[in-house]
Amino acid sequence: DMVIDAVSQRMGDTAFYSCVKQTAGDAEERGLDIVIYEAGQHMQPWHQGEYDYNQAVWDAQVHPGMYELYVKHWGTCDSMYQRAGGTRLCCAFSYVSDRQSRYGSWGHLESLAQLDSLDRMKDIAPKYAALLDMNEPRTVSSRPRAGLPAKRRAGPLGDVTFARTPHGTKIGFRVTRRSRVRMDLLTPQGRSVSRIADEVFEPGPHSVAVDAARAPSARPASGLYILKFSTEGSSSGRACKVLAGK
Repeated sequence: DMVIDAVSQRMGDTAFYSCVKQTAGDAEERGLDIVIYEAGQHMQPWHQGEYDYNQAVWDAQVHPGMYELYVKHWGTCDSMYQRAGGTRLCCAFSYVSDRQSRYGSWGHLESLAQLDSLDRMKDIAPKYAALLDMNEPRTVSSRPRAGLPAKRRAGPLGDVTFARTPHGTKIGFRVTRRSRVRMDLLTPQGRSVSRIADEVFEPGPHSVAVDAARAPSARPASGLYILKFSTEGSSSGRACKVLAGK
């Protein structure tokens, strides 16, 4: 509790976010996108030494208050970055590692096995749960950049959303031009679970369902997955929660 309280008080100091304000101002002035590198908490023993309080730092990683610290911190940073058009990409560091190390508890997960307990993620891995809950679609403005080449043509897929249904999960998306879209559901380890869609879509809003009616033989269990989109020679992916219906 003392570690969480100390960090919370430190975050209340306006000087704590002075560098964030400066970065947002520089990006706005120069017309640059903001990409966050190695995002996440960097709590570790002083100079990575061995102290009596090391265990308290490690325990703080799974303290219920860690989730609230993450949400508060990201919300504050994101609001400041909005003046520069918002954050283009946030790279969290790191994925999986042991938290009981004097060199830093960098991992948002301690084991990939924790992915099998999505309903308990906030209790067993609060940092990872916060990342999932804050990973929502948002608008990031695109501004012209003097002296820089024009951006390549935007992809045909956008506005991806997820919604719970009585029978599973519905994936919504918008197609800007007639395109073949393929969607594959992968485990976090990259193993293919099922193909959700592989067809040509006309411009406009569309949706596909992940449920027993659409793919009874490959119906995924509830849990965390990677939804991979492939279209026109390019591909992208994003984490999603699948809630299997009855």
